[in-house]
Amino acid sequence: MARVSEFFQKISEGKVDANLRIGILEEILGCLELKKDTMGTWEKALFAQSLAYLSINAFSKSQSPSLWLRLSLVCLEKAMIPEKDRNEEYTDGSEVIESIDYGFLVAQGVLIRRQIG
Repeated sequence: MARVSEFFQKISEGKVDANLRIGILEEILGCLELKKDTMGTWEKALFAQSLAYLSINAFSKSQSPSLWLRLSLVCLEKAMIPEKDRNEEYTDGSEVIESIDYGFLVAQGVLIRRQIG
């Protein structure tokens, strides 16, 4: 997740712009592609959260736009934690989360790309 570290560095340096957002989106979609055939509740919830936080950032007028980008990256990192190294006890396996699939998440990525510009 070296690229994620680079993104955190850019955020810390105040280099938040459309190019950074697009880079983060591409990283999310790349990781999503790696997991598309093995996504469980853990990945579905965290990829959805990562995309949602990125989307909030794209529309945010707050004083701290980096907050939403940082949350997006944290969720992305967690989505990529190997199954043996995580605790999935917190997830309820709700029908809403279970209904999320690769196609839905990619479609959300396309919408976010349009938001960013």
